[in-house]
Amino acid sequence: MTKINFVFCIHNHQPVGNFDFVLEDAFGSAYLPFLKVLARHPCIKIVLHVSGALMEWIERHHPQYIDLVRDLAGRGQLELMTGGFYEPVLPSVPDEDKIGQTRKLTSFVKEKFGFEAKGMWLAERVWEPSLASVISRAGVEYTVVDDSHFKSAGLLEDELLGYYLTEDQGAVIKVFSGSKRLRYLIPYASPEETLTYMREKASVTEGTLLVFADDGEKFGSWPGTHRLCYEEKWLERFFRALEENREWVNVITFAEYISRHGPLGWVFLPTASYAEMMEWCLPVEAQLRYHEFLRKLRAGGEFEKYECFVKGGFWRNFFSRYPESNWMYKRMLHARGKVLSWTASGVRGESTQAKRPLVQEETSEAALNEIWRAQCNCAYWHGVFGGLYLPHLREAIYKHIIRAEKMASAASGNPGAMPSIERPDIDGDGAEEIVLSNEKLACFISPARGGTLVEIDDKTHEVNLVNTLARRKEAYHGRITAGTDHHSGEKTVSIHEALAAKEERLEEFLFYDLYPRVCLVDHFLPPQTSLEEMLKSRFEELGSFANGPYTETAPSGQGRVVLTRAGIVRLTAGQVQLTIEKTLSIPSDEASLRVSYDLNFSSEIGGELLFAPELNLLIPSGRGAHGEVETDERGTQIVQLSRSAEFLGVRELTLRDDHLKLSVVISVGTPCKLWQFPVETVSLSESGLERIYQGTCVVAAWPLPSGTRRSRFTIHVGFKSSGAMHALAGRKQKAGR
Repeated sequence: MTKINFVFCIHNHQPVGNFDFVLEDAFGSAYLPFLKVLARHPCIKIVLHVSGALMEWIERHHPQYIDLVRDLAGRGQLELMTGGFYEPVLPSVPDEDKIGQTRKLTSFVKEKFGFEAKGMWLAERVWEPSLASVISRAGVEYTVVDDSHFKSAGLLEDELLGYYLTEDQGAVIKVFSGSKRLRYLIPYASPEETLTYMREKASVTEGTLLVFADDGEKFGSWPGTHRLCYEEKWLERFFRALEENREWVNVITFAEYISRHGPLGWVFLPTASYAEMMEWCLPVEAQLRYHEFLRKLRAGGEFEKYECFVKGGFWRNFFSRYPESNWMYKRMLHARGKVLSWTASGVRGESTQAKRPLVQEETSEAALNEIWRAQCNCAYWHGVFGGLYLPHLREAIYKHIIRAEKMASAASGNPGAMPSIERPDIDGDGAEEIVLSNEKLACFISPARGGTLVEIDDKTHEVNLVNTLARRKEAYHGRITAGTDHHSGEKTVSIHEALAAKEERLEEFLFYDLYPRVCLVDHFLPPQTSLEEMLKSRFEELGSFANGPYTETAPSGQGRVVLTRAGIVRLTAGQVQLTIEKTLSIPSDEASLRVSYDLNFSSEIGGELLFAPELNLLIPSGRGAHGEVETDERGTQIVQLSRSAEFLGVRELTLRDDHLKLSVVISVGTPCKLWQFPVETVSLSESGLERIYQGTCVVAAWPLPSGTRRSRFTIHVGFKSSGAMHALAGRKQKAGR
């Protein structure tokens, strides 16, 4: 009789910084119901991975889940896996952190459940060959990846019915192959259809194995799956079907299988992830060609034959696709370097110096743990999940980065009370950034990219106010303009197959930005430029300053940076040479920044220009945030940050975040025309396409009158807690023409 061994492996995780109500929903709709059904079927065994980030939340809010897992593991129904505690994509973090995070989760599993985890869940199944030696050092004996990894190495479908050995530098681990076909069948097809596929793979060979390894959220949390799995009892029916067919289906764990069966041989896997991920990380035009290629193969009936030669991109390409992701990632590494230079002893457990005092040891561990939280993968990439497009996930990453730096600064005896200037190359592009900071504020200036402010950290609230995201083309935008899919709801389909819009007419919001959404982007515009043109990024740029390199010039000093650029502006009569001197300064005791612009033209101009510096700020409250505009003519007006507006004679704009109790006050020395509008992306999540608020754009526009040779303008930006007694009005500067 033909038989099959079957491993049912699920992975539960929620991003660091996700909303409590999202976690509550996932817990109540997926995590707890799944284990309750499992408990009613004592013959069924599963392999379970729960990330440390999620475990910390569960332990605080639902400790009964810990008891249930311990009970099921004690019965032998659960094999528990380890992994990076805060679910980093392991190849993207330093080796010491790979090991430290893995050991942390292994210790947690041992302490809470009495289980010695030897198997590892790889975040997003992102594999690189050097992982074998590193995770082996962390005590890992095996892991599971997708069949796409093996097919990329040239193996065929029927060669994946077991496990293989792989090694790096002599360190050997075992690697299992998860079935993509099972990922699409479970739980969307009927249990009978899944069993039919398993019977096709069954053989007289004793060790034949099929592995399902996928997200636990698809059993209740993804759209339509709670109804499918529990109201329609798909999970109950599937477990029952496995029990009724146990004469030929042996439900087993990874550890049990290893104890009974040897490896199929050696394999050396290339860099890979699951098939969908390798599609998402491709540049947009490459994705579109990739889709076309797949359609041609399938139309010709040749996909299965040539699938092993079809491979998408490389996970790290997300850092090149999205500059915001690259900057956030490099900021994490920069902060990590600060923490380790302070501790001067590497990562916990690998100290090379004499033991430090206990308080310092504990603070060092806490600061490093903040860095590990900032390594959580979810905010660094985008596919069918919102990921990078979700501001609250990026906000959490920056919160933990800023907190770690504060710990390192305070413990080093240098809390930063006096303004300081650093010049690191944070993003590794060969051009130095300038970090202007005091105890309350840190401003990250990029001279090479328009002399812009790419990050402003309010240390008190632990928030980066330039945590913005530009609007850019995505491969799925073409499907919006062609008409999105609308499913009747009669059948639950995989999130990889569905594309539904959460609101109508999304195609009307597909605008793509010309420049990064940062601060102090220096525009020169025609006088007739409209608010609508700015909002849609369809304005005419007359200057060469918005993304041109600035040079740091003397005299820069404590709390003060001077940047200069010589460029051109285009006028009707021809080009005019222009030099801008941009000075940024911060005081020693306030969370505030003063920017002054000195414009010097080579000849008089004829009143054909608007000088329009642009600031993009993310108020974490999002669409619900509001502001106040003070003008010469109409006094103070209330504005909604989710709406676009134009104001004349503006002296001050206040943006309020009632959630953080934070106000951002932008005041100008010379009254200006002011454009304010929300920056909203159209992006995809597991629940469908939607608009997401990514920040508020504020443009201060001053006309340059006929005969102008020199002009001076100032902008003051202050950050304060609501109700704080700051005399920001006294910081306003008079016009200095």
